[in-house]
Amino acid sequence: MAVTLKDKIIKTLIETQGLTKANIDEAITLQRKKGISLDRALMEKGFIKEKDYLILLVRELNIPFINLSKYNIDPALKEVIPEKVARQYKIIPLSELTDTLTIAMSDPLNIFVIDDLKNITGKQIDIVISTQSEIDKALTEAGNPTGVMVQIGTRNAQNFELLKSAGQQTRFPVLYKRGMGIQLEEAFNACEYIASEGNRRVIFCLRGVKSNLGDPHRNFVDVSHVPVVKRLTRMPVCFDPSHSVGRRDADPSRILDISHVSAQAVIAGANMLLVDFHPDPERALCDGPQALLVDDLKRYLDDVQITRNAFEQRRALAAGS
Repeated sequence: MAVTLKDKIIKTLIETQGLTKANIDEAITLQRKKGISLDRALMEKGFIKEKDYLILLVRELNIPFINLSKYNIDPALKEVIPEKVARQYKIIPLSELTDTLTIAMSDPLNIFVIDDLKNITGKQIDIVISTQSEIDKALTEAGNPTGVMVQIGTRNAQNFELLKSAGQQTRFPVLYKRGMGIQLEEAFNACEYIASEGNRRVIFCLRGVKSNLGDPHRNFVDVSHVPVVKRLTRMPVCFDPSHSVGRRDADPSRILDISHVSAQAVIAGANMLLVDFHPDPERALCDGPQALLVDDLKRYLDDVQITRNAFEQRRALAAGS
């Protein structure tokens, strides 16, 4: 059986850091439970310090280490990789040549990251090692080009332990997607699990409810609940027209169904839209049929702006009555 890099690192940890197989097994259990990397699990358990682990990686993998606090990052590079991806994988781009992008990362054993970045950027990826804390700090100093939030998907709408965990972190807001088959009040109660743990920055997302009454759309569009959620709660309301409609179809006037539903949500006062775009929907790993093309983006935003202007006029009219 071939020895993987992970196996090699574990063997070295046992030989040089005084760890036991029981320590490794305990860290692997925590890794699987929390969905974190093995090195994070080892550090949370107190089995190894981050600096010692990175020194070991540098030596064993022959990958250079960089101190980001002493490195000037080109602000233009912050657009190369979406910040959500950068924070998820703990990476930051450092330099870009014609066909190669150099990044700093804290977990070079995660080979899936490299593959994802190749697909996102279309470039070869070179890596150097840095600490998670320095990467987070560098991303913040780079201006956080896009917002980051924790999303609770519809299939986890009543996963109460997950909801409480999301509420225990206060760094990022939480986007809660209404369960596809639960009542509005049940969804509100689920949001209470998040808020009760300390994070009150919860955004309520409507994404359609499961019913064949909505055919041929993917779900029955619940856009009429936009003003209801705003009236009954203090939560900002997001609407997801992509999952509601589920298809990239257009009417005879060539207006996409997704644009029609987006307009309905905006005219009803939605604070945010969550829309799928993909450069090649046929190659999308999920939800390809509902993804709009990148070329659709400007026209889509222009259409949303028209509707938003109309909503502002309606609001002004109501305020004057």
